[in-house]
Amino acid sequence: MKIAPIDGLLFVSMTITFRGQSRLIDHLVLDTGASHSVISMELVDDMGIYGDVDDEIVVMHGIGGVERSIRKKIESIEFGTFKLSEVKLDFVNFDSHFGINGLLGADILTAGRFVIDLDAMEIYQK
Repeated sequence: MKIAPIDGLLFVSMTITFRGQSRLIDHLVLDTGASHSVISMELVDDMGIYGDVDDEIVVMHGIGGVERSIRKKIESIEFGTFKLSEVKLDFVNFDSHFGINGLLGADILTAGRFVIDLDAMEIYQK
């Protein structure tokens, strides 16, 4: 899968499926420093992804400070040819005016044993 370098950031896309509905989420920053992948809630609220009493609240610490998200179990994610079922993803009210719809983090990258080739600007499974 190709990586799109824009303004010093590395962007990829991923498809998520929740309650039978699938959505391509593009403009995800490839972030090896993020322990968990995070998706903007405003992109998925029409799919029924919003906070429930059963959801886990996660406190994230990063360069921008402290942020809270909900961790929700979804049916699956697809990243290139890699598919992972019954996965927990974090959803947050993301400030998307920078054109960032979320982060693809180490949880998915390590699960898929991905190799990032910065010379070819590609990511593939080992």
